[in-house]
Amino acid sequence: MNFVCDQQALYDMVTYISRYSTKFGISGKEQLLFLSVKDEILTLKGASFAIYSVVNTPVQMKETGEAVVDGQLLLNMISTMAPGDIIVSGEKRLTLKQGQTVHRLSTGSVGDFPLIPEVTSNTDMVVDANMLVEAFSRVGFAKQDDKGFTMPVLGGYFIDLDVGTVLATDKYRIAYYTLEKGDGQIIFPAAGAEALSRALKLCPANSIRIQPTANEGWTLLTLTNGVIDVSVYVASIAGKYPLAFDFVDEIRNRPNATSISVSKKDILPPLRLAKALSNLGGVFLRVTAGTGQYITLEMSTSDGEMCDRVGGNVFGDPVTFVISPTHFIQIVNAAPEDQIDIKTWNPPQVVLITSGKSWGALQALMEDRGAAKQQGEQQQAGEDTEDF
Repeated sequence: MNFVCDQQALYDMVTYISRYSTKFGISGKEQLLFLSVKDEILTLKGASFAIYSVVNTPVQMKETGEAVVDGQLLLNMISTMAPGDIIVSGEKRLTLKQGQTVHRLSTGSVGDFPLIPEVTSNTDMVVDANMLVEAFSRVGFAKQDDKGFTMPVLGGYFIDLDVGTVLATDKYRIAYYTLEKGDGQIIFPAAGAEALSRALKLCPANSIRIQPTANEGWTLLTLTNGVIDVSVYVASIAGKYPLAFDFVDEIRNRPNATSISVSKKDILPPLRLAKALSNLGGVFLRVTAGTGQYITLEMSTSDGEMCDRVGGNVFGDPVTFVISPTHFIQIVNAAPEDQIDIKTWNPPQVVLITSGKSWGALQALMEDRGAAKQQGEQQQAGEDTEDF
């Protein structure tokens, strides 16, 4: 192969691809990266166990060819070179030349590189890129984390364009963000959301094409902006995602709610204090909404106590509920607007928090601190506990 490419452009591409290159070499040391140049297009490929990524960009080509190299070593070489054009050539040994600077690195067998997953899908979705990334950022706190990871399917997101929503849940809370309606459903892993965010930095695009494979083994994301194209193959999560949005709809329309409206900037300071006072033993926050124009936040621990009032509007019967301060602050931080609207019912079993028309979160509540502590211990031990 023989082509000319800008140093910064090549550095950005290899930086991205190397992120998703796993050690596939015979010696177990090389992070294989595939390069090819054909029809004035440079193609880079990187593969890990969950992400397979392909980047295409136009270059000045003199000779076609392909090679497999150690991605991290190539990245280190490019990073030492100055801004400007780099001449890349060779087959058995790849040469990078810029003026008097010459770097060479060994190449491996092209056959050692994993094949691209085959995509034959009846589902073909095009979504707004900024809206989808926004949705992931607004609901990500509610997906299951690595602690007590007993249901991998809950470690991702459920995209349902039939009703127009992105949803995340860990069985104890649900967060949703409304999208434009389309056609199709997909269970999307957290690794895919992270890869998508990085791909958009490399290839800013207005829209994303989503194509799940027929056997649901992989999902293909395609981004293009006329200068660079990125294809991200994401290993899909096996399993059945809970159809929780119907439950959210039922809760949103449930009558006789006590409604609380507060400002995000007003409630965050006492929530930060509550989180600082809480500990792994399961100390929870008591929230009381009376007949006045405020709510009361109370907590008592061995390290200290707090009792704070936050101004707001309360409509309905007086109510008290107990909630994890960590979960509460995560929900409030994720809210897209300053106005926070809270709904709960008497006796309180669940709280619905919304902000604007497109976002909301549903949180299961504890009857008392002892129950909260017990459920936290069961969750850490990976036991089944009562959920929604």
